Amino acid sequence: MFAAAVVLPLLSLVCPARGQTVKPEWEPLFNGKDLTGWYLFLQKAERNFDPERVVTVENGMIHAYKHHRKGAQVPMGYIGTERTYSDYHFKMSYKWGGRQFEPRYIKKPDGGIYYHHAGADLIWPQALQCQVEINGVGDLIAVGRPHRTRVDSWADPRTASLEWAEFLPPEKGGVPFTTTPERGAYIRTLGNYEQDGWNTVEVIVRGDEGAHIVNGHVVNRFRNARRQDPGDPKNWLPLIAGKILLEFEATEIFYRDIQIRSLGATETLDQAIRLATAQTGRNPAPSARPQ
Repeated sequence: MFAAAVVLPLLSLVCPARGQTVKPEWEPLFNGKDLTGWYLFLQKAERNFDPERVVTVENGMIHAYKHHRKGAQVPMGYIGTERTYSDYHFKMSYKWGGRQFEPRYIKKPDGGIYYHHAGADLIWPQALQCQVEINGVGDLIAVGRPHRTRVDSWADPRTASLEWAEFLPPEKGGVPFTTTPERGAYIRTLGNYEQDGWNTVEVIVRGDEGAHIVNGHVVNRFRNARRQDPGDPKNWLPLIAGKILLEFEATEIFYRDIQIRSLGATETLDQAIRLATAQTGRNPAPSARPQ
């Protein structure tokens, strides 16, 4: 009798009732007080050296360019996780400040999430990027100079031959598309779900495939991520792990609520996406993307 009383509660933890969802275990990557667990990389500066005070941590947020006047010339760069990650669900929230700086003073406000960064720290590094740019949040960019990255995805056939292909899932008529320097390293989002104020952006990766989610909506997917071998550029290596970076690109921006969870041992990308988008039915349709 005693043994049964102990075993049954334990079984309920590892074998939840049918239809019951196990709550994901999230790990904060930002403690809201300082950059513990992160390093800083800026143009024309040594690692973790910020002579121009680009990054300020305050009120549980990372505030970029707080101390710079509008239009000033500023260095660009990023903070990166000290650890390497694979097979995860990452999310953070951002909002725009009111100032732009050179060299992007007359351009769109811009930031971003780099992930699967496995090479040297550069502007801009060999990695994949989930773009955070006004009216283009969730664009997928295969980044890397001189050694590139590449992914396979699906594009709207009306845009597949253009410099900026637009993502369209195959079940809605999307055709296979591979990023290349010739065809373009960008895959634009499926709709614009950005809103005023705070926005939540998520990146989910399992092996060499992944997805971008903006405010609960899947806006990009890819598979077969790979990178050029720095030792032999003709050779392409699977891109399945790396550091996560948050970008500062001459735009006042705030980041907060930066979290990650490891995917379960048998959890698929589709399962992780369904869990992340469970509440999207209450969200409005995407707004039109400005031309």
